[in-house]
Amino acid sequence: MPPSPPVSSKPERSQLSASRSEAADRRRRCPARHHHPLPVAPENAASVYPSYTANRAVNAVPWVCEAPSGIRTTADLPQIIPVLV
Repeated sequence: MPPSPPVSSKPERSQLSASRSEAADRRRRCPARHHHPLPVAPENAASVYPSYTANRAVNAVPWVCEAPSGIRTTADLPQIIPVLV
């Protein structure tokens, strides 16, 4: 009995190009309208989502240095207004 060909976990080229064209078709049919509601009430967001960028952390340095020792969260700090120069 001849040995069977090795099983490949990689998709064939034709499958890849088909899946790429299907993805392109979906993007054309569905314009970029994204709405991602946050599952947390806005007044509780500071304790759940500390930051999405480094800007808030960088602007918080003076307040963090002045805070009492121990573990602090963004909810423990005052509202931090950025200093734009």
